[in-house]
Amino acid sequence: MWSNNQEPQKQIAQHEQQKEKIDYLSKIHGLRNWKIAVNSKDVDFLEGVTWDKNYIKDVQVNHQKVDFQKVGNYQITYTILPIDKKASIIKINKNVTVTDKKNLISNNDNKQSKKLAKKKDKDSSAKKEDNKENNKPSSKPSNKPSNNNSSQKPSQPTKPHTHHWVHVSPEQSGHMEYGVECRSHGYSGSDPMFFMTQNDMLLHHMADGCNSSWGHGFKGLAYKYCNACGQETITGHVHNFGTIEKTVYTKSIVCECGMKFSGGSGYTAKQNWEQHVAIYTSHGYPKEAHDTYREDTSSWANYYEATHACSCGWLPIDKNLVNLRNLRNNGYVEVSDVVVNGVHGQPL
Repeated sequence: MWSNNQEPQKQIAQHEQQKEKIDYLSKIHGLRNWKIAVNSKDVDFLEGVTWDKNYIKDVQVNHQKVDFQKVGNYQITYTILPIDKKASIIKINKNVTVTDKKNLISNNDNKQSKKLAKKKDKDSSAKKEDNKENNKPSSKPSNKPSNNNSSQKPSQPTKPHTHHWVHVSPEQSGHMEYGVECRSHGYSGSDPMFFMTQNDMLLHHMADGCNSSWGHGFKGLAYKYCNACGQETITGHVHNFGTIEKTVYTKSIVCECGMKFSGGSGYTAKQNWEQHVAIYTSHGYPKEAHDTYREDTSSWANYYEATHACSCGWLPIDKNLVNLRNLRNNGYVEVSDVVVNGVHGQPL
């Protein structure tokens, strides 16, 4: 018997000291610094963080100091809770950079941490397999050829990746994969309207009476990115109608006196000229000064026409085209042809 139970107490104290010497930081993987876009939402700071549940009960993160709406540098705190209630709670600080840059290198630290974690798990599993093989009792030699692969377990299928999307607004976007934007729709705080070409935007102006300024780079296309793998997807819409500009040419009659006559409601340009000749000669003017004419074709108006509807279903129609067709159908103008990119003969 030990006197006064000194020896058992000594062993208990040594056992408690051994518990305190456990390196809990080696039991957790994936703690890293972060770089995210301003105005990011639903950021999961535990994405990619794994720990050994034989030693660590839970890992918590405090990100209350991070202002996601303001560019700057911040800190988050990871709290590691050991299973052993007598072990000390560990707190680790990591940096968070909130940036307005377009091309974020999405968590390379995360990817490296995952690789290291997988490598450590693989090495640990390999050591366990080796220990099992070494501890097996020796058996009789076999004449069968050895197959080193026979003792290996089939690899487990990898789990599909789950995207954790962070949405970036047009104000912070650098994506300019469009031709032109109509800006009046963005001045009120909403998104501007993006178009594939300038003709597409001018068709919108002529169809909807929008007279706002326009250009490129006022705002960008909204997009989202995965803060785990870095994949980006544009969510903003670009209208595309395949719009072409057309020029309408009309027929007219030019009298030898120099006066020009066009058609109107219920009469042609030639009939208008003939009335001119009758009026002048009835007032004693010589017919020889008005009895010949030449036909003239002149540019009259331009309009924009879509070749197809946008993928969103929108198909605007130029109001000028509607007016031109009404004038033609009511006999106010004689249309000779329409020019599209220098080619004549297209119908109105």
